[in-house]
Amino acid sequence: MTEFERLLTGLCMVAAYSLWVGYLFWKHKGKHLLRQHTQESKILIAWASQTGTAQALAKAYAANHSEFKHGVLMPLSALSPERLKEFERALFVVSTYGHGEPPDNGRSFFKALNRTRRNETDLSHLEYEVVALGDSKYPHFCAFGEHIDKRLNALGASPVAPLVKLDHSKGEETAALAQYSSASVAVPAYEDFTLIRRRQLNSGPRHPLFEIDLYAGHNAQQWQAGDILDVLPLNTSEEIARSYTIASVSSESHIIKLIVRLAIKEDGSQGLASGWLTQQLKINDTVKARLHVNPACHLTLNNKPLLLIAAGSGLAGIRAQWMQAAEQQHTAPVYVLFGERTRELDDILSEVIPAQALNAANVTVKRVFSRCPDHPMYVQQALQQSEDALRDVVNNDGQIYVCGSYDGMGEGVHHTLIRMLGEEQVQQLTDSHRYHRDVY
Repeated sequence: MTEFERLLTGLCMVAAYSLWVGYLFWKHKGKHLLRQHTQESKILIAWASQTGTAQALAKAYAANHSEFKHGVLMPLSALSPERLKEFERALFVVSTYGHGEPPDNGRSFFKALNRTRRNETDLSHLEYEVVALGDSKYPHFCAFGEHIDKRLNALGASPVAPLVKLDHSKGEETAALAQYSSASVAVPAYEDFTLIRRRQLNSGPRHPLFEIDLYAGHNAQQWQAGDILDVLPLNTSEEIARSYTIASVSSESHIIKLIVRLAIKEDGSQGLASGWLTQQLKINDTVKARLHVNPACHLTLNNKPLLLIAAGSGLAGIRAQWMQAAEQQHTAPVYVLFGERTRELDDILSEVIPAQALNAANVTVKRVFSRCPDHPMYVQQALQQSEDALRDVVNNDGQIYVCGSYDGMGEGVHHTLIRMLGEEQVQQLTDSHRYHRDVY
């Protein structure tokens, strides 16, 4: 054997040995990773949230509890009862919406869970906890969380702790977020904002609607259309925030716009927060507030058609989405349906929407008035008459955004969409993040 052949043979032996060692290392590491992945995948943290609070709490809880730190975090819209067989431990953090309903991203799971029977899906291997968010000032407090707890139990799953209910009206959601917040899951602190402008948008003394401008300062956190401002009224000892949809985008000179209806109670007294913001607060006074990120109402602006629907103070939400689309040079069709009470007193779109955006070539606006004597109409009726616009949005990968009161408008628009598109397609739009509801 020549010197060259001996050298080549030696190199081949070294290479073969290196490959063998590498294989053994890969095999051991692969088994370790597989074992680690399998172990992690047996733990679930699932959330259902309309305004982002339950989602934030789920993330914070998981980050600060060792048994959930390496679990799988997902919205209920990505989960099915059948898939629960993959997990041994589960935490559900869910809010209740409307009249005891699930949030939009919990509806498909809710329906599937109701259809499931134990002889089909036995969950006797599963241990679970439910944290339910709600507001005891309204009927059906934490009803969705209660329902999940009941159905999981009926399918054989075992609760490791009693159902936890967090009451928004007592500040318990905020306290829980603060308790579980960390450097990785930070909860925004209340900051000082300054009232720099306030004006009544409509005429007449009844049902006054106000535009309120708060200066956020140059160092304020950035926000986007769909986000919320939690305002802490300073005219009460209760530290319970009221939430308002932001009507502006960050680029508007660091000004947060709110559109607030003065609430008048049956006894003639004013709403605590709305009365303070629209009547008692003076120019240059300080407002304690914090930005509340609301991912469910963040639209994906990919230059596809938009359908924006609102009534009353819901104008705040569609104004922000409209301004954000204009800022990003959105050229696809934008269909706007806006409803108020009377044409003479409440035709306010031109008061709050810049003329360039209002009159853009790609924008179609339909105003309707529910108290108009000659042709009264609600936005849900206007939607029924806008089938071509709806089909354009649905068939061309567009998005639908609804903002305003849940009772009446919010419910009416939702049921109209179901009548026009069918319940299955509406749910598909919801699950694919193309149907957004900010209704209160």
